[in-house]
Amino acid sequence: MKNILITGVTKGIGRKLAQHFHGLGFHIYGVYRWSEGYTNNEHLAETLKQELPNLTMLRCDLADRGAIAQTINSFDGIKLDGIVNNAGAFLDNSWDSFDITSWDKSVAVNMTAPLLLVLGLQNNLHDGSSVVNISSTDANYAAFNDLGYAASKAGLINVTKSMASALGKRNIRVNAIAPGWVDTDMATQADVSEYASYQTPLGRNATTQEIVNVVEFLISDKSSFITGTVINADGGYSSVDYAVKKEFDA
Repeated sequence: MKNILITGVTKGIGRKLAQHFHGLGFHIYGVYRWSEGYTNNEHLAETLKQELPNLTMLRCDLADRGAIAQTINSFDGIKLDGIVNNAGAFLDNSWDSFDITSWDKSVAVNMTAPLLLVLGLQNNLHDGSSVVNISSTDANYAAFNDLGYAASKAGLINVTKSMASALGKRNIRVNAIAPGWVDTDMATQADVSEYASYQTPLGRNATTQEIVNVVEFLISDKSSFITGTVINADGGYSSVDYAVKKEFDA
């Protein structure tokens, strides 16, 4: 049985990833956040565990380097066929009310944690395995209320290229996916789906399954000559200039 590590598995894209790869016959090592104030994740983790027998749940606050080190140590003797760094932290943090603590947390979860996990688990990865980092199309644009999120997702893209360069000699591929708007809690809370759909040529948000399909491709041997790249899975969102489209439609 193949083994895959997926972070952020309790909801959204991560939960769908766990369900999908479990269905493909993988044993899932699912990392989820647990800390005071996030006890609801415990319930979500338990229901997922009941649903997926071949699932090992690992509690880890990815903003805590000590917790990451403990998680890495728990893989002693375990070989991995893939890692999907899916977990992300979006914290409101605008220029006018900038908070360095929020910035540090965004960078820690979105960029540093994927780096530390792959560094720490590189010897657990089989030669020929695959790493997928979930970035965001926010990496390509100026930030407004999400300075840390956008910057760290942009940094993750560069870290992806560095990982690919370092691990290529073992035929380990490392790629990133930059989703646009996806039907998850994050998109619902943003409450801008009408505008996102307007700018997206396909006229809608992605489903979580559509992002999972791209991850499956990058994990599989079908992408055996793809590494160090970023796939925009955004329905064409990043190819459209909103002002030009608005002018054309006027």
